[in-house]
Amino acid sequence: MDTFAKIVMLLKQKKLTQKDLTDHLGLRRSVFTDWKSGKNTSYIKHIGAISELLGVSTDFLLGKEKSPPSDAHGYITK
Repeated sequence: MDTFAKIVMLLKQKKLTQKDLTDHLGLRRSVFTDWKSGKNTSYIKHIGAISELLGVSTDFLLGKEKSPPSDAHGYITK
């Protein structure tokens, strides 16, 4: 699973929206659409803030760890 697919999966698991993510990053919502289409991979430069929001390590998102910690806390819930 690639980095963006993990981000989308974790957003669903944490019951967060695309808007929650782009608001957290201070970006326009259309940026997420560009990421989804593969037109842009600028999410990589925001990986630290994304991992913080999702409660996982950057290593997990980047594929350096096989799975997120089972006790991942600190993510924002709705």
